[in-house]
Amino acid sequence: MLSKLNNVLCEQLAKNLAEQDFYKNVCTEILMKNEVVMRLLHPSMVKDERTGKDVFPECAQNDIDKEYEPMIALCFSFSMKNDKQQLEAFKARADFGTFKEVKDFGARLYAINYGTEVEKAAEKCVDIIKDIYEGDKAKNIKVSTSGIANGIEYAKKTITPPKKEPASVKVDGIAMRVVVDKEESVAPPVVNDAEKGKEPIDETPVKEGISDTKYNTAMWVVGIAVAVFVLFNIFRESGKDIGSKSKVEQFMDSVDKAANSSYQLSVEERNKILGIDKKQEVKQEVKEKPQEPQVDVLGKWRESYSGRAGYVWQLEKMKKGGKYQVSILHPVGVQTLQETYQCKKQTKNYGGNLFYDPEVGTNNGVFNLKPGYTLYVIEGFDVNGENAVMVMMPGNMVRVYLYNMDTNCFELFEKLQPIN
Repeated sequence: MLSKLNNVLCEQLAKNLAEQDFYKNVCTEILMKNEVVMRLLHPSMVKDERTGKDVFPECAQNDIDKEYEPMIALCFSFSMKNDKQQLEAFKARADFGTFKEVKDFGARLYAINYGTEVEKAAEKCVDIIKDIYEGDKAKNIKVSTSGIANGIEYAKKTITPPKKEPASVKVDGIAMRVVVDKEESVAPPVVNDAEKGKEPIDETPVKEGISDTKYNTAMWVVGIAVAVFVLFNIFRESGKDIGSKSKVEQFMDSVDKAANSSYQLSVEERNKILGIDKKQEVKQEVKEKPQEPQVDVLGKWRESYSGRAGYVWQLEKMKKGGKYQVSILHPVGVQTLQETYQCKKQTKNYGGNLFYDPEVGTNNGVFNLKPGYTLYVIEGFDVNGENAVMVMMPGNMVRVYLYNMDTNCFELFEKLQPIN
């Protein structure tokens, strides 16, 4: 299975490089147990989540006088709490020092740039999956290549282990009963006295070739021998005792009967000999049903203020319970903010708080929310535990404000553009 994974990765990484340009952020993901364990994308899209800095600043594509250079970087992360065993195993590898390490609170990200060498990137992925994630024991491994911002899926493949071939059956020999026609005794001819002295006339008919009876018998024997061979394999495969005296005798009696006449086994008799029950049900392979999404997506927007064009915000409502959450899709992973609740602005200002936005505020950029706005509060969004507010603007525009304790107001954090 891992050799097939290597071939699929080479194909999709080549597709990844072919689709890359200034306006498309293409990412190839490797999933095990429906969870993303590795991502391969352009090095300029690998960011330090804590500081926002480029992990590979030398690969930034910000020179308009140069042509865009497609490249592939491998990145993956471990939770220091949930993935402690895998993290320690990765640190013990001989190639650990070749990866760039990015430290975050409770997590460690590792990345390496392979340029356009897709074969080396695929080989390294397969090696890590086998060594760290026991990929050779996995039920399936999925590989998909799609655009982060536009959501276009360029390739997708599910790899499963090859089916085990049935054990070969060794046949020592085949026993057969052969019925031979007995020659009938013929009385010697009576010779009259008058015919004495004459040469006797041989009235025995001349037989040319094999008689019909012997030919038919031979054909029956050949057919029965084939049937015995097939039955022998069936008994061996099904675990039945081919030496069972009763079934063998029944079958051989039928052979005798068939050899001496034109008797043919009926369907019922054949099933009885083989031990086949009419009521036996055939189990059909049940295909695994794809899991239905647990959330309804209320909106999807792309960042346009901080320069992180690869970051996509998604507002979701849980189907069970009706709670809200925000998922931020970025090149390294997905950050889900579950502590989110809806607050509809009616007649009073939102908590008496001020908002600062130079494009919206009329009093040096400071303003209060007007009645009629719908907003979503994200608790503990900042590393310091401060709240953020998503405000729904006219035209499906969304702005995110983060509370600043020093200025005692919500300042503009991000402008989000709708994704159609």
